[in-house]
Amino acid sequence: MGAGGMRRTVAESGRRAADERLIARVYREGDGRLPPVVRSAEPRKAAQVEFRALGDLEVVHDGQALALGSHQQRQVLAVLVLSAGEVISADRLIEALWGERPPAAAAKTVQVYISRLRKALAVGGEVIVTADHGYVLRVDPERVDLCAFERLLDEGRRAFAEGEFGRAAAVLDEALGLWRGAPLADFAFDAFAAREIARLRSCAWRRSRRGSTPTSRSAATRRWSPSSRR
Repeated sequence: MGAGGMRRTVAESGRRAADERLIARVYREGDGRLPPVVRSAEPRKAAQVEFRALGDLEVVHDGQALALGSHQQRQVLAVLVLSAGEVISADRLIEALWGERPPAAAAKTVQVYISRLRKALAVGGEVIVTADHGYVLRVDPERVDLCAFERLLDEGRRAFAEGEFGRAAAVLDEALGLWRGAPLADFAFDAFAAREIARLRSCAWRRSRRGSTPTSRSAATRRWSPSSRR
């Protein structure tokens, strides 16, 4: 480094030292605090949770089931899961919980349940959103086993109709793999779930036998027997 470069380096060092002394003086004469270090905020992605209704109602995060509270509180969540992405009115939730004779404090009780569920599901971010005098479960449909099952069911039927019997069987295997038991098993005796339980059972594919993946129409037909969705 030449003499000129050395002089510039010394001058820059001197200016930095002077700036640091000035800053320290300002903050000593102010409130005694040093200026905060400002860092650019990086957005944090909420952890994904999975909502499962093909069996007992479960919400799973990182392989662990979350505590969802009392039976009625779980009923509220079940109604939201069944209509994920749709606004569910408070009146509809009240009817699901108490039928035609709700208690005087029904609306307040639903609000309490929603508040508790939001806390229980906070690990996944804000998934229960207030909208249009109701609530909506705002999640990726692929994180709801009901939605994933129906997508795979439709995909398998299309493959079967197009003569791709091996792919149809593989897709339907994946769909059946989502089932952990009877749908909404913990609400089998609750009126709000009866229709949906019946619909899910009717749209399930009954496996007649296990075996290798079928590659012909006759083999696929023997292995899978679709029943009406409605």
